[in-house]
Amino acid sequence: MGIFDILSEAKIMDWLKRKEEPDYQPPPKVEKTELGESAESYMLGDIKALIKEAYEATDETERHKILAKANNLEIQLSASFEMAGYNLLAKRTQETIREYKKEVSKSLSKKNSD
Repeated sequence: MGIFDILSEAKIMDWLKRKEEPDYQPPPKVEKTELGESAESYMLGDIKALIKEAYEATDETERHKILAKANNLEIQLSASFEMAGYNLLAKRTQETIREYKKEVSKSLSKKNSD
């Protein structure tokens, strides 16, 4: 892992600590940047789309196939972060996906009960 990677991880850890402080104010949202999204961002979007599609599927076999695809992409994404030495980012990505699964499951069960 290079010096840039070590500094990046340290900055992320520092930000996570500051974010938990009571007087923390988030920076203003950036409306648009000139750079496109990273490949990892697209992959995360694809994972989320597959998860939502799987939870909406009525056929159990189809649901398992879609979730298997999402799981494979999640493994690839986490592995790419870990191989690059971004262990904290890999962990946060896994937490984001886990939270998204709960959110989608909850919203669909709420929709089905209505």
